[in-house]
Amino acid sequence: MAAAALLTLWMLALPQPLRAQSPGSDANAKAQLVLAFTRFVEWPDGSVAGAGSAPLNVCVTHDSPALAAAFQRLAESVSPARAVSQRFNVTGAAARACHVWFIDASASPSVTLSALSAAQAALTMGSTDGFARLGGMVEIVIVNDALRFDVNLPAVHAAGLNIRPNALRLARSVRQSR
Repeated sequence: MAAAALLTLWMLALPQPLRAQSPGSDANAKAQLVLAFTRFVEWPDGSVAGAGSAPLNVCVTHDSPALAAAFQRLAESVSPARAVSQRFNVTGAAARACHVWFIDASASPSVTLSALSAAQAALTMGSTDGFARLGGMVEIVIVNDALRFDVNLPAVHAAGLNIRPNALRLARSVRQSR
């Protein structure tokens, strides 16, 4: 209950509501949601992400200058409980360092979930239509000009991750089985 209230209050306290009204505000809202959501994810003990003091590596795949600027502004202005390191359009072996991987709908159609297989225990989030249905963990969707999210719980658990129940209650939908 406290976590859900905290997420709701945090979202209400944002300088801009999580609304998708223009390309710039859409990018800001996505970046805010991705970074806020990480606070409700539990990584396996022993993983770098599971160690609360280690920087959380957020990788963003996109083809949007507005999205890159939004993530950069947040990294500089928001003081999360732990440091956040950001990488953009990471490929190959460097993917193993990602704890969170966000694929924006602006990314090249050739970027698929199979490209993320190198990342171990990485939370995958995306804004492409059907992302969760195709194996992604969290799909960001626009409903009535507001950002919401769908969760694919089997994919989350298969990666050894856990999303706190209070955050799951805020989801538009939660897929419980394969």
